[in-house]
Amino acid sequence: MVTLSANGTEQTQEFEVFMNPNETYSKEDAEDRFALWMKIRDKYSEVSKAIIEAQELAKNTDSEELKKAAKELESSMTAVGTTLVQIANERSKLLAKIQGVSEMLISSEGPPSQGAKEAWLDYEAEIDAELAKWQAAKK
Repeated sequence: MVTLSANGTEQTQEFEVFMNPNETYSKEDAEDRFALWMKIRDKYSEVSKAIIEAQELAKNTDSEELKKAAKELESSMTAVGTTLVQIANERSKLLAKIQGVSEMLISSEGPPSQGAKEAWLDYEAEIDAELAKWQAAKK
C-alpha cells in the first residue's frame, strides 16, 4: 500500500510488485536473498550498538577489565589502526567480512549462493561468540 500526500490531499492505493518475467529465478529465490540481506543488516546493527555501548562504558569506568573487554570487542569487529597504513595492513574484521557477503548478494542474481550462506553462518557464529564475551565482561 502506498499513500501520496500533497497540498492537504491524501490518496492511498494498493499495488503489487511483480518480478521481471525474463528472470530465471523464482520469487522464493528472491525472498531467500532478501531474508539473508536482512539478517546481515540486523547483525550489523546489533554489533554497531554493542560497539557504541562498549565505547561509552569504557569512557565512564575505572575498571581496566571492562576497558580491555570493550577494546577487544571493537578490535574484533572493526579496523582500529590510527593511520591508513595500519588499517590497510590489518586482517579483515568481522563487520568487513559480513559486508563482503552483502556485496556478493548485490553483485549476483537469484538465490544466495551456497558459499554466501556458509560464509554468513561462519561469520554470524564468530560475531555471536564475540558479543557473548562482551556480555559476560559487563556482568
